[in-house]
Amino acid sequence: MDDTDHFKNHGSAPGTRKHIFFASSITEIVAPESEPTTPRSAFRDAFIKRKASVSSLNLNATPTERSFPFSFDLPRGARTGEEMPPSFTGSREPGPSSGAVDITYKVKVTWEPSNVLESPSILEAPILFQPDQDFQSIDASPENPQSWLEMPLRSDRPIPFRCAVSYFQFVAKVVVTLPTSVTFSRPSAIPYFVVFTTTPRSPELAKEIAADATISVSLLRQVTVTEHGSSLPTPPHTPPSSSEESDTPRQSKLLRRVARSNQSRLSRAVKVLEEDPDLRDKPLPRIPIQTVFTESSTLQNSICIGFPKRPRQQLVDIRGHPSLDSHAALPDGLHKSKISLHKEMLPCINWAGLSVKYYLDVSVLIGQDDLRARVPVRII
Repeated sequence: MDDTDHFKNHGSAPGTRKHIFFASSITEIVAPESEPTTPRSAFRDAFIKRKASVSSLNLNATPTERSFPFSFDLPRGARTGEEMPPSFTGSREPGPSSGAVDITYKVKVTWEPSNVLESPSILEAPILFQPDQDFQSIDASPENPQSWLEMPLRSDRPIPFRCAVSYFQFVAKVVVTLPTSVTFSRPSAIPYFVVFTTTPRSPELAKEIAADATISVSLLRQVTVTEHGSSLPTPPHTPPSSSEESDTPRQSKLLRRVARSNQSRLSRAVKVLEEDPDLRDKPLPRIPIQTVFTESSTLQNSICIGFPKRPRQQLVDIRGHPSLDSHAALPDGLHKSKISLHKEMLPCINWAGLSVKYYLDVSVLIGQDDLRARVPVRII
């Protein structure tokens, strides 16, 4: 009996990829049923053959139903945030959804008969796994619209700009702003702001950037499958040749000499281990982890030319007015938008051997200079 989880990827690569990231099995030995007999009747039946009577024949005998209960313990992650992913079936239609990825659970029962002339039987039953630990929904959780996370966009070098009316050097600072939690449910959307500020302030340069800058925001998904590498294979045994067999006495002397030297080295190594307990209890090196499959895909992409809005100061009191200092501290340009998610998107997965991560990739192109930032987001 196997409880097996499958990860299938019907991507651009030909064929279907399947990764089993968890398996558990239970073996039940089924003994044939036999009627209890006394030692005397068993001895008599072994030596005396009796003709079966009609009364002893049960023509309406039916096989007795026997059941073998079983259960599987669901594993827990070794690190914080690791949990078994829920069952998931992605859409095969093109669009910003899962990219045709399935996560299925099933119980597989295999019957191996004791008679070699009989063929084994296999039964598979799909099951639905939907963990609900705290019975809380992120859609119903209270939101704080004032809590935002700012991530500056960076380039390979400081970006100088030459104003059209002078030759002073200015620097433009571009920032992307997201909710602090950066955790979003699949039926919701990811709101974001992209703002820029010139330092020192230059109305001419700000006007040029607000009109000509190209803003690109993409939602990326990265799927990685890893596994532990296997140990080195044992080299095959090479039979001795005829020339080696002729040199047997010489080789035996050499082997005895090597054995004595190895024995002395082994005794010295044992003595060192006894004197140094830390070296004796030193753990074995970990088996290296190798990546067997990785895929990065762009699910959504939004492009905007220029910063169409100017930020405004939010007033707590309608009758009040913002101060000049607070108004001067506002950015020069603002781009406000959101990326709509889909309920059929694959959620984030952090499990042993399987990782699904999402990133918000923001790029602002100003002239020949490109400012970029990549922000990890969690989709559940």
